[in-house]
Amino acid sequence: MKESLTTPEGLEDEGVEPSPETRRCALMKIVSGTVALLMTDVLRENAQAKINTDIRTDFIATVEINSFGEPGSVRHAILYRDDDGSIVDWRWYSDPKQIPQPLGDGRNIAVWEDQGMSRTVLCWTVRFTRTRDDRELTERALLPEHQRRKLSQK
Repeated sequence: MKESLTTPEGLEDEGVEPSPETRRCALMKIVSGTVALLMTDVLRENAQAKINTDIRTDFIATVEINSFGEPGSVRHAILYRDDDGSIVDWRWYSDPKQIPQPLGDGRNIAVWEDQGMSRTVLCWTVRFTRTRDDRELTERALLPEHQRRKLSQK
């Protein structure tokens, strides 16, 4: 039985059955050529893209995903809280990657592109809340935004 994918050109016309070694060599050429083409594409894309190696990492006690507002005009904010419950920082929800996922050891992790840089947030608790008013604005009266610790700015 002849395999056109691995049979070198010309052998199938002569009715010669290629040896396993010949098939292996032909297959390796096909695979290596395909890998070379794929790597060339990847390298070209990486050279054209702005690759950012800066990663900001923060350890937060609680990440709260707060949905607020009246039906029909609901907004979603992510609040980063300290051990005492005070807001450290906040972001508008814009990417599912912002919601921390369980690591399996009690911690949760979220990794996403934040303000042009990669950000990693580790937390112990993830909480989903639904309120009528924006919690961040309400708590701003207790601790103004400029006095908060903030997520790392690196």
